[in-house]
Amino acid sequence: MSTDNKLITLEETVSILEQWKDDKVLLLLHINCDIDAYASAVALSTMFKDVQIATPYSVSHPVKRISQDHELKVEELSTSEGFDHVVVLDSSSLVQIKGFDLLKEDVLIIDHHASIGDWEGRPLYSAKETSNAEIVFQILKMLDVELTDEVRSMLIAGVVADTGKFRYATPASFNAISELLEGSNITMDEVFQVLEDESTPDASRTIAVFKGIKRMQYTRVGEHMISTSTIGSFEAAVCRALLLCGSDIAFVQNTKSRNAVRISGRARPAMVRQGFSLAELFSQMGEEFELQGGGHDGAAGLNGRGDGDRMLRIALERAKEFLDGLEK
Repeated sequence: MSTDNKLITLEETVSILEQWKDDKVLLLLHINCDIDAYASAVALSTMFKDVQIATPYSVSHPVKRISQDHELKVEELSTSEGFDHVVVLDSSSLVQIKGFDLLKEDVLIIDHHASIGDWEGRPLYSAKETSNAEIVFQILKMLDVELTDEVRSMLIAGVVADTGKFRYATPASFNAISELLEGSNITMDEVFQVLEDESTPDASRTIAVFKGIKRMQYTRVGEHMISTSTIGSFEAAVCRALLLCGSDIAFVQNTKSRNAVRISGRARPAMVRQGFSLAELFSQMGEEFELQGGGHDGAAGLNGRGDGDRMLRIALERAKEFLDGLEK
């Protein structure tokens, strides 16, 4: 974690947010924001009178889908002009909001990732929870904010999504979900119906997965497999499919835009337990090549402008180096 960051406590975070509740607040999410980021923003929005949710650019397919029926959409903005304060959610460093101009001094960052980059002295609350939704839930409890079933369901979805449907869950994850379910009319079946777009017929995604598997190339390192592929959309879905095909680590590059890097990575829990971290790999590459990299140990992404083919090769080589070390 950078020594330039101004770390604050949960109590200080709650105090700042309480002071801002009557002002115009922007909830800023990372590029290609995911369900956890959106769920955190929707839940936190309930404490403000005038609020908007935004990202510098790109919204993930799942967020586009689940936000269709919600009043608060994710706008694409490039500046904080017109807002009194900015709360950055689920973003581990400035590179994850690259292209956004933080004009305001009144900026607060709330994040849960293990690897935190430089926020140039801005106040940062960081807790190593499995999801940002868990932190927001703690904040809202401390503020005695009454949560509707819709908000509770959204927070549960954030936890489930960011734990890989409980693959990376901790006792704290289950405790949060238990608290959110208690006294509500929510069932986990309803939450999974919202999340499981993979179970909903979608010809475009299915075709993308088929193409991704057809284009797959693999590298064997001892008894382990690394696979790579390229596709024009649904790279995360293709990544998951490659793991189901037997890969230990998978990288899929989105080739839709020229001179762009958009790589999704996935790793089996067994790889994570042995010390492999996609979040660390992509964060390092992000800093090295001026890209936006980060996420979780078992699921992460790398985005920005550059040579996507080269970045895919480098990711493959660095994953291979890790596996070479295991074989020795």
